[in-house]
Amino acid sequence: MSRKKTRTVDCKSGRGEVIKDGRPIAEVHYSLQVRQQSVEFSTFGGKSEVDGPRDIRGEIVVLVGERNLTDGSGLTLRMEDGTTWEFFAKSGDPVTARYVVVNASREGFVPPPSP
Repeated sequence: MSRKKTRTVDCKSGRGEVIKDGRPIAEVHYSLQVRQQSVEFSTFGGKSEVDGPRDIRGEIVVLVGERNLTDGSGLTLRMEDGTTWEFFAKSGDPVTARYVVVNASREGFVPPPSP
C-alpha cells in the first residue's frame, strides 16, 4: 500500500526583476512556494518514503515596466539575493499586472555565481 503526500519545502518572497532575452523588462514583487510530493509505502522491513520532483509556483506582481508577461516565451526572475528562476506566466492580467507563475524548466532555483 502506498500514500502520496505533498509538503512545502521552501518559500521565497521579495522584490526582483524579470529578464527576457538577456535584458530586464520589469521590476516585480514575487511570492513563491516550493512544494515536493513524496510517496510513502510499506515494505516487509517497515515503511519507506521516496521524494518526487519539486514544483515551484507562486505569484508575481509587476511594479514597474512591461505589464504583459503572458506571451508564452521563457522569462527569468532575478531575486533579491541574485538567485534566478526560469518561469512562465500560467495566467494573469496586464491591467492588474498580477500573474500566477510556474516552472519553465526542471532546474528550479539557480544560485548566483560565486565571486
